[in-house]
Amino acid sequence: MNKLFSLLLAVGMFFIISPPEAWAQQTRADVFQQVKSLEAEAKAQKGDVVSPKTFEDGVKHLEKAEKVYDKGGEISKIKSELAKAEEAFNECIETSRVADVMFEEALEARTDASSAGAATAAEDLWQDAEDDMQDAGKRLEKGKSEKAKRQAEKATEQYREAELEAICNNTYGDIQQTLEEGDDMKADKKAEKTYEDAENKVEEGLESLSNERYDNQKAQQLAEDAAYQANHAIALTNSINQIEEEKMSYEDILLKEEEDLQSIADVLGTELKFDNGREAALQQLKDEITLVQGEVTSLRGEIESMNAASADSEAAMRARIEETKAKLNQIFNMFDEDKVEVFEQKGKFILRMKGFNFDVGSAEIGTDNYELLTQVQEAVNIFPNEKIIVEGHTDATGGEELNQELSEKRAEAVKQYLQANMTNGGMNIEAKGYGESKPISSNETEEGRQDNRRIDIVIDTALGE
Repeated sequence: MNKLFSLLLAVGMFFIISPPEAWAQQTRADVFQQVKSLEAEAKAQKGDVVSPKTFEDGVKHLEKAEKVYDKGGEISKIKSELAKAEEAFNECIETSRVADVMFEEALEARTDASSAGAATAAEDLWQDAEDDMQDAGKRLEKGKSEKAKRQAEKATEQYREAELEAICNNTYGDIQQTLEEGDDMKADKKAEKTYEDAENKVEEGLESLSNERYDNQKAQQLAEDAAYQANHAIALTNSINQIEEEKMSYEDILLKEEEDLQSIADVLGTELKFDNGREAALQQLKDEITLVQGEVTSLRGEIESMNAASADSEAAMRARIEETKAKLNQIFNMFDEDKVEVFEQKGKFILRMKGFNFDVGSAEIGTDNYELLTQVQEAVNIFPNEKIIVEGHTDATGGEELNQELSEKRAEAVKQYLQANMTNGGMNIEAKGYGESKPISSNETEEGRQDNRRIDIVIDTALGE
């Protein structure tokens, strides 16, 4: 009676909420959205597993509604089927909530089996478990709780068996195929010891998995060892078959082995001697390998030392670059641009003393230059370990030899002045004259000639090398 009332109420609500005019304006997706959402929710709650009959009824009513809609059938028929589908999915969801408690162990076992890939790796056991689980769900739908519990317990056992079989097949399935391949080519007879060792490792691994199926490192290692031995047995069998096909004598076999050993020795640049027997030749080969290993170890040590030194050198260089940049920024802020131009060129800092003047033809420093030279001294003191070069330059008036001599005398005069007034008297300062050979402006104008008559202080940081 209650179900009938709920159904009539649902149908009535469809008509109240969705009159024909509103219905006509809806898209197909709009019409079925609510019920399809319920279907998805019911499936997410495993309603298709724990309440299969009710879930199936919901799906049938939904599909029927879609068919009527697609054929342009009566709205009332569509709404009626949708109301029945909605009721079924809601009931399915409610049953799922009960099943979450009643079938907790079975559902957990089902999840574990599914995660292990039992649906494909243990297909028969998985399907048996699914059938038992659905039977439990049907009993629950009919209100037969005790029978539902017993059937769920049976499903739990089936799921756990399916999970274990899936884990075993996933871990050892490929190895079993390799062993079957070896059996077909009689590796169990021709490489009996190796083949048997592979089989024993598989057996031991499967037993280990039956005791601890989760995070079993021992079983994984045994699987790797078994795979190696199974492939090893096949490789040995292929070699034995070749010996039989070529009808090789014992001597042929031993000579072939000597040839193979010599091919290894060739890489080391040595010739093996077999006249004292196989063991002596093997020892000779081992000695050569040990020698090479020692050389390799030594080279690795040298490389590591070089890499460490290189890393230290790079770190020191980066630190020096950062320090030098900071010093450059410091001296940039020390001078008036009209008097001293500061710039960097290939790892060298240049102080171009625009405000420094000599009398015509003179190399004597006038008192009006003392203040500027004091500032230059302060800047140079920031670089106590760097090479300082005082460069003298002239314009193109006068003779070339005279200009060269004059530039040298002026550079030397500035050098002597700096050294005489420096707090650090041991600084490395050099004077060079370039005469008229390095103009920076045209000598055709007075302004250009004035630019060319200059003193440059070069601070060589060696970073440009």
